[in-house]
Amino acid sequence: MYYISVGDEWSPPVLTANDEIDGIVPVSQTGEYNVYAVGIYTITYTAIDSDNNMTYLIIYLHVLDDAEGQPPSDY
Repeated sequence: MYYISVGDEWSPPVLTANDEIDGIVPVSQTGEYNVYAVGIYTITYTAIDSDNNMTYLIIYLHVLDDAEGQPPSDY
């Protein structure tokens, strides 16, 4: 999970995938986020090898109102 305050700059991490047979496999990223709107945003990374084996990773971006990039104490 990533926590930022509204208006902070943020870029999703760049991920790579490596397959024992195919070597480096392209990773696609889906999901939208808005650093100017409070909310929880989901970003999904997917990699598929030549045998159609798929793996994925989901990350969450929490855009907070006033916590300087930290979750609230009661979170």
